[in-house]
Amino acid sequence: MPCRLRRPKTPFALLGDRSGATAVEFGLVAVPFLVVVLGILELALIFLVSGTLDTATAAAARESSLLGTRPTAAAVAERICTAMPSLGRACDTALEVSSSELGASGDIIVIRAVYAWPLLSPLVGRALPSGDGSLSFIATSAFRLEGS
Repeated sequence: MPCRLRRPKTPFALLGDRSGATAVEFGLVAVPFLVVVLGILELALIFLVSGTLDTATAAAARESSLLGTRPTAAAVAERICTAMPSLGRACDTALEVSSSELGASGDIIVIRAVYAWPLLSPLVGRALPSGDGSLSFIATSAFRLEGS
């Protein structure tokens, strides 16, 4: 006997179809869709961390400029970590701060903050030149020490 396909009478009749075509199509599309969604979330986190580090470094530099004395790298790092949300990472271990050596009143001080951020997706991490699965964000701010 030849097999004949029945045509559904209403669009809701497709809900009762058990042939499995929908499951196969979903299986083919689900993996690329999830990869794209996770990539978008990773990129959003990267932009968030980068912008937050820039803002926190600028705020720490402004606060340090008003003190009138040369700030230590540890003091600036503490100010940056206070201004920056943790985002699930310990700031004091991920942040490295360096500053220029001069420190008399009226001198220009340059602060450089480097923040190591681990990537969530291991495939992207291995594709980077460092190969260790992390990005290093760099924020630089310069200011002139105010007179006391």
